[in-house]
Amino acid sequence: METTGRTTHEKILALLRIQPSITQRLLAAELGVSANGIKYHIDKMKSEGLIRHIGASIGGHWEVLQ
Repeated sequence: METTGRTTHEKILALLRIQPSITQRLLAAELGVSANGIKYHIDKMKSEGLIRHIGASIGGHWEVLQ
């Protein structure tokens, strides 16, 4: 995946669109960001209304709202 020049938020959104069931651990590995970094960005994006998680922690999926 080509991610040069894009913000972490944009990279996360792109991955969530491609693979809605991706875990935060896999997001961290794919983007080369720490697990805490991914959690920070996910929490921020959820509070901004950009994404939401549907279903259980295990087996759920992400929905990109914007």
